[in-house]
Amino acid sequence: MLLQLFVATLAERDCALKRAPESLDVSPSFLEHLRSLPPIPKKIHMIWPDKKVVDDPHPMVLHGLRALIDLNPDWKTTVYEYADIDRYIQESPLLSVEDKAMIKDAHIIERTDAFRLLVMYQEGGFYMDMDKVYNKPLTPLIGTETRMLLTTAFDANFVRRTSCSRHRTRPDACTGPRRCRR
Repeated sequence: MLLQLFVATLAERDCALKRAPESLDVSPSFLEHLRSLPPIPKKIHMIWPDKKVVDDPHPMVLHGLRALIDLNPDWKTTVYEYADIDRYIQESPLLSVEDKAMIKDAHIIERTDAFRLLVMYQEGGFYMDMDKVYNKPLTPLIGTETRMLLTTAFDANFVRRTSCSRHRTRPDACTGPRRCRR
């Protein structure tokens, strides 16, 4: 399946999303918000039940996480275990006591979804699921002018599998095709 990486940059001043699929509507206020942000921090976020996965000889790790780390030595990589995710959620100042209680009792998939949103908002950087193959460094793709990266294949939304953003990107940011306009 063809995966288009769409990069919003300040260099495209008139419309930072010119190359986006036509079905991807983006509000002008969100574009202005993107332009006001500093560059994406060089942080890689991954989730796995055991942090030792970094040294696992399994081909999925060698061609995935290990390759990502080796191709991007100037990026800080953090692998979060489930306990790290739960702690991060409980310590987040962005969630109410009620939200934290609800998430605490949720399935691990729901907890990791909540964590992914929180870590991308609070810290920014790059997140992608562990089971992906990497063969290119991130820096040429995510340059100093990049503020957000959305992945789509035609009209399919892959934002849950890949996220790349500057921290404090507003929550009304694009979450996929047809969901960008308020």
